Amino acid sequence: MKHTSCKIPEWQEAGGAIEIPVGWFVCGAYFDVAEPYIEISDPDCLDRVKLPFPKPLAYYLSTHWCGSACMHESIEDGAKREVQNTIKQALGL
Repeated sequence: MKHTSCKIPEWQEAGGAIEIPVGWFVCGAYFDVAEPYIEISDPDCLDRVKLPFPKPLAYYLSTHWCGSACMHESIEDGAKREVQNTIKQALGL
């Protein structure tokens, strides 16, 4: 299944801001929808809040490899291992 996105180039000029309260953490990010948002949770996971996310940043993150170079490399290594294991299983090794 190919993933689709609602992002459009005009998002790059939309502006916006986001503020996450101290002690809360991001537990979900949804950047490919018409109105991008993140979900945050309090430290005890008792409350979950949906926050609008700035469209220019959502555009960037959904267009590029987001995260650090270390994360990019980790994802690539994982994909390589998965392909290697699939080939080994197919060959009965």
